[in-house]
Amino acid sequence: MLPLVAAGYTVVTADYEGPDSEWTASVTTAHGVLDGIRAAQSFGPAGLAGPATPTGLIGYSGGALASEWANEIQPSYAPELKFAGVAAGGVPADLGYVARRIDGGPLSGIYIGAAVGLSRAYPEINTDQLLNAAGKQAWADTGKQCINQFSVSQAFRKMSDYTTVPQLLDVPAVRQVIAENTMGRFKPGSPIYFYQGIFDELALTPPVDKLVETYCAQGVPVQYNRIPVGDHVTVAVQGAPGALAYLHDRLDGKPAPSNC
Repeated sequence: MLPLVAAGYTVVTADYEGPDSEWTASVTTAHGVLDGIRAAQSFGPAGLAGPATPTGLIGYSGGALASEWANEIQPSYAPELKFAGVAAGGVPADLGYVARRIDGGPLSGIYIGAAVGLSRAYPEINTDQLLNAAGKQAWADTGKQCINQFSVSQAFRKMSDYTTVPQLLDVPAVRQVIAENTMGRFKPGSPIYFYQGIFDELALTPPVDKLVETYCAQGVPVQYNRIPVGDHVTVAVQGAPGALAYLHDRLDGKPAPSNC
């Protein structure tokens, strides 16, 4: 954020999880970002030009989730907004794919935290029926914690230890929610720069590769930088200069490159 402020940009960060902390919920997230931009553009003291203001999105990990969903939902929800470009890294493109692979491992707390957020956004995930006593307690505890807390307290936990069903992700209502929160449902409105560590242990690479293929097939200008060294945390630092440079060029009006 500081490099953007130092470069003279007006920076908007939205509370995109909403008042109920619906973490990872696509529609809540996208609306939070888009409404935040609308609010900033209409805030007189900021001296902006309303919807005509050159605007870009940038985010990593959860911020990439927010930026990407805003880009997909913008054409239908906020068509008056025009984005010069979007830079996103460490993208959690397919929550179900990630959940199955981190369940029970050192990152399982992320899965459980995301499940809590989605169950708040989608009441059709009937937690009263799907959770056992231990699960209801875990949901209550996790719901009051930040990511640095539940990522530790719920590490190495199996979701099946908390549920009344063998595999939560196979429940029809849950499968439908996961499908609605898997990126690639809508054609995004703006060109995109993706940066992805090929050994990312959390935002796994195969769903990002698939998402890039989907967008390229739709004719979206995509520049995809697959970074060969680093994990989820270190790639955030490695990839930041390229993401910032991409956004600078789009806001300067330069044509968006593509390596589709």
